[in-house]
Amino acid sequence: MTAAASITAREVVRGDRLSEPTEQEEILWALEGKAPRYNQWLLSRALPHAGQHLLEIGAGIGTFTLPFAAHGIRVTALEPDEALSDILEARTCDIEGISVLRKEIEDLTPDRLGKPVDSVVCFNVLEHIADDEGALGTMRRCLRKSGQLLLLVPAHQFLFGETDRAVQHERRYSSSSLSRKLTNVGLEIVHLQYVNPIGAAGWFVSSRLLRQRTLAAGPLKAYENLVPALRHLDRLRLPMGLSLWVRARPTGS
Repeated sequence: MTAAASITAREVVRGDRLSEPTEQEEILWALEGKAPRYNQWLLSRALPHAGQHLLEIGAGIGTFTLPFAAHGIRVTALEPDEALSDILEARTCDIEGISVLRKEIEDLTPDRLGKPVDSVVCFNVLEHIADDEGALGTMRRCLRKSGQLLLLVPAHQFLFGETDRAVQHERRYSSSSLSRKLTNVGLEIVHLQYVNPIGAAGWFVSSRLLRQRTLAAGPLKAYENLVPALRHLDRLRLPMGLSLWVRARPTGS
């Protein structure tokens, strides 16, 4: 790991001062620092399908950008938030194969990427975008004909609570609502599955019943300890989960 990649939340300088992390940054640092096995579980789902060049939508502080690059994958990391893109650039500036785009997805065109990418990775970002179907259409246009969209979104609107509001979620998804949006933009589903059913129960308690606005250390630690169980549960097609995992490709590819 390079010096840039090891930058922490309180080491990012903006302008002439050391900046205090925002609430959103604190959540992202907590997810990276306290849930490495959970992040590795997500990474292991994406790596076999990533190809040589991927577009990462909403790269944040680089939690997945860095390990993708460490596997020899060229990463174009899209991050429109100024504070997050400052951190992302600071962590990746001397790492070969990573380029950061400070753009909204609405402003992204395939020409800006040079050529279509092998995969588009979008982990827990689509739910923040008002025009999510329009964003999916942009992702579709950025993919090469045989490329794949690797997508993780929060599931079940009945789980929507204070934590969702705190992190500015627009919505949560059902398999039918997400399938419809993917089909509308010319993407066909290769694999769609509810994942992390145990996490759904924890989210309901913390976000709906207890009305917590932050990701507390206790639940994060619990999720982390349950990763081995999640891997076993992945073999089952269950009717609910904290998230929906999707692989999709351009229709007719």
